[in-house]
Amino acid sequence: MDSIQRISLGCHVRPGGVARHAYRDLLHEMSGFHDDPDTRRRPLIWSTAARFSNLPYHQRVAFALVVIEEFSVEDTADIMELALDDVRTLLAASRDALFAAARVSRSSDA
Repeated sequence: MDSIQRISLGCHVRPGGVARHAYRDLLHEMSGFHDDPDTRRRPLIWSTAARFSNLPYHQRVAFALVVIEEFSVEDTADIMELALDDVRTLLAASRDALFAAARVSRSSDA
C-alpha cells in the first residue's frame, strides 16, 4: 500500500504515529516536485484559496499538516524532518501571505 492509500484509508485518526510515517513517506515521494519560481512575482490575489495554492511548497505542507490535518507543530516537524523553529517560521510566513490581502484591503479603506 502506498503512502497516499494509507492516508486516504483513515490512518491519520489512529494514534501511534502511523499517519506521521504515511505523511513523511508521501513527502519523500513528492520531493522531486519543485515550485514555479515565478509564483513569488505574481500580483496580489484576493482569494484565500488561490493565495494558498501560490505559497511555496514547504509552507503549503506545514500549513496543511497543522491547520487542515490538525497535527501538532512537533508532529509536523517530525513528518517534515525539520526543526521546530523551522516549522514555526513556515507557519508564520504562510499566515502572513494568506492574510496579506486582508491587511491591504483594511488599510486602503481608511
